[in-house]
Amino acid sequence: MIVLTGMPGCGKTTVGRALGRLADLPVFDTDEILLREYGDLLGPCPSDREWRRFRALESRLVIALADTHRDGVLALGGGAWMDREVRDRISGRHISVYLRCSLDRLVERNKGRNRVMFGSGDLRSELDDLLRRRKKEYELADLVVPVDDESADGAAARIAHRTSVFGSADAI
Repeated sequence: MIVLTGMPGCGKTTVGRALGRLADLPVFDTDEILLREYGDLLGPCPSDREWRRFRALESRLVIALADTHRDGVLALGGGAWMDREVRDRISGRHISVYLRCSLDRLVERNKGRNRVMFGSGDLRSELDDLLRRRKKEYELADLVVPVDDESADGAAARIAHRTSVFGSADAI
């Protein structure tokens, strides 16, 4: 399975769908699955407790998908990769791909979107802080694919090529 990770707004869902179409693979999007299964778990101003519950459900979902699916594309929520158990479960079994996106592009892509984690009004500062805190873990992925100036189809084609998705499922 190819596992996509990265910051909110980097294109995990969009690139995941494009990669699924290109390689004829099922696509699993953790944010969409959680919303479908549990509804909106996070209100407009989630408490620390609500965030912990959400992250725990997200981690269990990712681990279950990683354990039960060999083929497919898994688009993680932006914070799922921060969980060491998630990274350990994916590592060595699946191919992880960090969709790297610049701060400027992230600000552009997240402007006007209703993202519960960005509530202070200073989107650029919040994204910059989040990127600084998460970058080290994101870069632990097997592949880093810059997506600033890439269409979803272009990024999907590069990922397919670099992961040998059209060859043996065991090849990287």
